[in-house]
Amino acid sequence: MLIIKSIILQKPVICIGTTSSLLKSYYSELLSAGQTKSKALHKAKLTYLETCPKAKAHPFYWAALNHIGNNKAITNGSLFDSSGYAIIAILFASFLLFLLLKVITSNKKKNDS
Repeated sequence: MLIIKSIILQKPVICIGTTSSLLKSYYSELLSAGQTKSKALHKAKLTYLETCPKAKAHPFYWAALNHIGNNKAITNGSLFDSSGYAIIAILFASFLLFLLLKVITSNKKKNDS
């Protein structure tokens, strides 16, 4: 079962060009500076307000994105949480089982001949 720990929520009425600009800035902040998710979104909104045309500074254009959920910063080690390690362990165990079965079947063929 997939568990979603946090999301960026978008309200229905927003400007697509603004959203893409905000999300690019958000992910740039989030990944490069090690910011918490809400802080990265806040900085992305401030960056947008500093660089946008005055006509698009109204909250209609930038306030539609909100962060909900786990607010932890993404660090190099947090890309795999405990469920990621469990999946890797299961894949590794499956590979070992495959190798074991292959060795057993090859030994069985040798003994039969």
